[in-house]
Amino acid sequence: MLAYVLMVLGLLFIVIYRFLPADQFFRPAVMAGSTTKSVRLWMAVAVSIIVLASALYVILSGSNDVSSEKWAFATVGTIIGFWLRPEK
Repeated sequence: MLAYVLMVLGLLFIVIYRFLPADQFFRPAVMAGSTTKSVRLWMAVAVSIIVLASALYVILSGSNDVSSEKWAFATVGTIIGFWLRPEK
């Protein structure tokens, strides 16, 4: 049950991070432009932690089927790949 809640929260953060315009949602008009990068970084960290926590729960609980564990290992690999990618 906890894994499902974490997955839903992770998807919600991804939608907020990816699809909502940064100028209208993340910052009021008073904030400077450098704050956008900070908010995007914190959203990436939050999404990574939530999704990683749900994947680690599936891996470490040991009571899930094989397809769930494959998803969990693939998710951990994707998160590691995301944070190890070269900077632009």
